[in-house]
Amino acid sequence: MKTIVLEYISKKFDDQYTFDLQGYLTYQDFCTNMKQINQGIKNVPLPRYQHYLVSLLWLLWMGSACLFYLVAMHDAPLWLLITLPAVMVILSVSFIAYYQRRLYKFEAATIEACVQLNEAESMRGIEYRLLRNKYHCLQPTCSWFFLVGMQSCYEVQITFDDRYDQRYSKDFVCVPLYPTTECPIIVDEKLVQEFGHAADEKIALFAA
Repeated sequence: MKTIVLEYISKKFDDQYTFDLQGYLTYQDFCTNMKQINQGIKNVPLPRYQHYLVSLLWLLWMGSACLFYLVAMHDAPLWLLITLPAVMVILSVSFIAYYQRRLYKFEAATIEACVQLNEAESMRGIEYRLLRNKYHCLQPTCSWFFLVGMQSCYEVQITFDDRYDQRYSKDFVCVPLYPTTECPIIVDEKLVQEFGHAADEKIALFAA
């Protein structure tokens, strides 16, 4: 079994062909398959600026807590005390729902692309899988790690089963500079006869 792992970087999975793939997957097949995966997630990439958004959310919660304390100390109306935390809860729930939806769509699109490739490559013993934090992601799930500033690491794993003898040759193909087969020589019998008669006449003249 041979395994190749391609990391998710800059809105796509790494599609750089490496020497580890030689003998297992041709350059054309690799580019075609990775293009299919990256095209599938093109419209549903992972959310960007996660750390900034999470930090901003925590700052808003801290600021609202301080503001709530000041308002409560000055005997503010009850509706104001209820409105402030309600707004923060709505903002937090909206952010979490948005982030989880983006994660779900990204994982679902990647898994679907891998399943489609496996249907075509299973006969050659090649399998594509989505990894989330080094573990196989069989179906889209919800993750709460982003709330503490942690972001999941996504990778595509390509596994080659050695039981399938589908490897192509890695030997270089040498193209000869000259043709290896001999060209047939066409002999004109009429010219040979004329040349023979001329030679006989010259020999007769020298003999006389």
